[in-house]
Amino acid sequence: MALRVASVHRVTGVEATAAGRDRARAAGLRVVESVSAIGDAELAVVMVATPEQLAHLVDHAIDSSVTGRLLWLIMSTVGPASVREQGARLTANGARVLDAPVTGGIPRANTGELTIFASGTEPDLAAAASTLSTMGVSGSRTRPWHLISGFRLPSRTH
Repeated sequence: MALRVASVHRVTGVEATAAGRDRARAAGLRVVESVSAIGDAELAVVMVATPEQLAHLVDHAIDSSVTGRLLWLIMSTVGPASVREQGARLTANGARVLDAPVTGGIPRANTGELTIFASGTEPDLAAAASTLSTMGVSGSRTRPWHLISGFRLPSRTH
């Protein structure tokens, strides 16, 4: 996904592991170890595997005072409770949030053909539109992210 977005936008990846940072650099991406080092980013695209990883990222963002200036695009399928909880923490610290879970797996991420279920305010959806379009097709809904975050579709990608 990062390579797709980097074809159009400047990307700074955040990767906790040295091996992951090495892979990102080998692919030509700028990558840092902590969200506190993201520089002047305006949009944070979040793709983590677990609710604990999302909470950890949000903890560091709040501690680093980087939340308020960012539009957070939470693309992880970590469950509605996690998205609501962490989204509320982000908005309480001045951030804007879009809930945008995806389906399609790595094969479609590599080709920019993910199906993205994005929800949020019209201005936030518009601000993220060019980034979303590099990753796939968005079924956007202008609804508060916290009201739609309970909607998830099971999917299998083969």
